[in-house]
Amino acid sequence: MGEPQELRDSMKTVVPAPIDASDFCLHGKVVFITGGGSGLGKAYAQAMAKLGMKVAIAGRDPRKLHDVERLIHYEGGEGRAFVMDVGDFDSVRKTVESIETCMGPIEVLINNAATEGPVMPWWQAVNSGEWEKTLLINYEGTLYCTALVSERMHLRNRGRVVNIASSTVVSRPEPLAIYAYSKWKVVQLTRQLAKGFRESGLSIFAVHPGTIWTPMTERLKDKVPTIKHIFDTHQDAKEESAVELILYLASGAADHLSGEFICRKEGTIVNFKEGL
Repeated sequence: MGEPQELRDSMKTVVPAPIDASDFCLHGKVVFITGGGSGLGKAYAQAMAKLGMKVAIAGRDPRKLHDVERLIHYEGGEGRAFVMDVGDFDSVRKTVESIETCMGPIEVLINNAATEGPVMPWWQAVNSGEWEKTLLINYEGTLYCTALVSERMHLRNRGRVVNIASSTVVSRPEPLAIYAYSKWKVVQLTRQLAKGFRESGLSIFAVHPGTIWTPMTERLKDKVPTIKHIFDTHQDAKEESAVELILYLASGAADHLSGEFICRKEGTIVNFKEGL
């Protein structure tokens, strides 16, 4: 729900099988979630912990991270918080090393950390200098985490990387031009890496989880007309559907779609191929 018409028109539908918690294949395995202190990152962390995964959550706000860590423990799961700046290569490297030392090899990486960046026409954003920060967090942060984690995955010939993208790469709302560009680069990175990943037994995906009520979309609702329209007309997706999609990809059930830009639509998942 809420995807632009040109995206819906180019979708190819895949019907996912439900995830069976009783024999979830990643029970006891480590998942690394960036931006795990709030929003969808928090929801992914809780859901994966409930399925028996060991959850490493990273971000810049220690209070939010430790709140999620405590919540996971309260719900009977295993989780650990790591303070990390996704835009700092050395910070990411040290975090990856700490996770694998403390928790074990990372089997799934979810590159969820993001900023909406400047809400203004692209030329004003460039003049303000804010575009650099947006690209640093949204694109280069994804690149850093993917490079440092997949280097280890390649040695083990297993692992999955899920890069959170956005339908703005297609709809291109002018106030979010820099954000849309940063997410377009994430989609292109995913496609570029897919062949090498497949040759090593790894999978990588770019994902639009749907337009969902999060702290980010709450900030944007009254600034970006397309987002306001989605919420005003009740076309927004539910958090549960986004979580189900990520679990489905993490489980390996969609490995044949590695390298694709994948979206959630009305109970199915779809891969978008054209026009990017």
